[in-house]
Amino acid sequence: MVARAGEVIENPVTGERMTFRRTRDDTGGAELEVELELAPGAFLPLKHVHARQEERFTVLAGALRFSSGSATTVLEPGATVAVPAGTPHAWAPAGGDGARVAVLFTPALATELFFESFFALARDGKVNDKGVANVVRMGQLGRAYDVYLAGPPVALQRPVFAALDLLGRLLGYPRLPR
Repeated sequence: MVARAGEVIENPVTGERMTFRRTRDDTGGAELEVELELAPGAFLPLKHVHARQEERFTVLAGALRFSSGSATTVLEPGATVAVPAGTPHAWAPAGGDGARVAVLFTPALATELFFESFFALARDGKVNDKGVANVVRMGQLGRAYDVYLAGPPVALQRPVFAALDLLGRLLGYPRLPR
């Protein structure tokens, strides 16, 4: 599936609703821009790293509890924070009202396909109540879309994810689009 501007996808486990504003096709691969609507209690499954992308958050409504490295802060409407490539981060709405956040990924890479694949796993009941798929599928997602856990170092995760990808193919898991 290829995302189109205006398309909306939802993750029923993590409480995220995502609207694609500008896709990699719209920007020639330079950027991906989405708007996230976060239900009260929404969460990100794991602190993670984008090895080759900057991720920029702008809070539109509500408040966002944002963690980067060892620091945690609450961002109010109008606040923007940029996360350089390679920086571990996580977020969740702060307070009981949820939040609405604009997120810009530079460059776009295949990030829209990551979200489509990951949200589809949640909709299909293939993640646990923490929003995490089995280790093989998580390794395949990480490898296909260049998204890694906050630790151990990415250089150690890459060969492990490659092995998990091979195992997934041997087990008959469908290939992830790139």
